[in-house]
Amino acid sequence: MEQLWDEFLYYLRVERRSKATLSFYSVTRTKLERYLDSLGGVHEASGVSVSHLRGFVLWLGEQGLNGGGQHAHVRAVRALFNWGQREELLSANPARRLALPSLPSQRLLTVTSEVTQRLLGAARTTDQPLRDAAMVMTLFDTGLRASELVKVTVADLEVARGLIRVRGGKGGKDRTVPIGSRALTALATYQRRER
Repeated sequence: MEQLWDEFLYYLRVERRSKATLSFYSVTRTKLERYLDSLGGVHEASGVSVSHLRGFVLWLGEQGLNGGGQHAHVRAVRALFNWGQREELLSANPARRLALPSLPSQRLLTVTSEVTQRLLGAARTTDQPLRDAAMVMTLFDTGLRASELVKVTVADLEVARGLIRVRGGKGGKDRTVPIGSRALTALATYQRRER
């Protein structure tokens, strides 16, 4: 298993996967190796069966991992074995028949206008109130991640079209998202007065 994981993680680095992705796969590796060691040490990838992998899913649940966490680790294990078979490092793929754990249905929480007003009020009490209020409004208006917003520059705003260009978002991808007039006004006010 060690060589397969090493080569797979090297492949992911060559493919320029994010640090977070590499870190997650490393966590999956550690958990799977710990589980296989508890069985008496299945050390070769060719010795891993679908029964071992199903047991791994149960073990993850016993370790307190919720359905979403189990689902993510199973996807990582499937990716490992799929890649190994595609690269002809494995003759069989035990993960091919491994079902994904069902995800619990999640109800999206909505932010009330009261909470929004409190956040905007808090933003206005900081060292840079116009900047912070503009950031809060932009986050709410666009759904951007905070890590995406901090990379936005003035050149990324298309005011006339009501768009904002997001560079290097999730998966390193660029995209364009709509931004409302109130958030644009807040950004313009910040730019005029504080920059």
